Amino acid sequence: MLLIAGDFLASPLKSGGFDRVLLDAPCSGTGTLRKNPEIRYRVTPEEIERLARVQEQALQSAAAHLAPGGFLLYATCSLEEEENERVVERVLARSRDLLRAPIDAPAPLRSFVTSDRFRILPAAENDGFTAHLIRRAGGGGKSTG
Repeated sequence: MLLIAGDFLASPLKSGGFDRVLLDAPCSGTGTLRKNPEIRYRVTPEEIERLARVQEQALQSAAAHLAPGGFLLYATCSLEEEENERVVERVLARSRDLLRAPIDAPAPLRSFVTSDRFRILPAAENDGFTAHLIRRAGGGGKSTG
């Protein structure tokens, strides 16, 4: 297995060459308010909108690296729909070969899964987090969890 870390907005990597891609997108961090309370003073609707545009670009670029049948996990430490569901919806609407992929989570995590979305809400012992699983059509790939 080859692991590569890089900037999807300036990637020198070959398009369509990866079976698995993880995009840990830059975000507002609203899922981390518990340990970063100052976020509430710097995150504005305009900042969420700006971040969503960057996330959309990054997701589109990351998806271009997927081989047919490959999987992309789009993750943020945000709980905002503008940075998660809406970003995914816009990218999928433009790319007919990108599909939502159901997440087959282990039993202890299933309560956090709704179809292609995994979301943990903040609690005393953890931060909030959202992830969506996307698959490029073709290649007969199937989720392994």
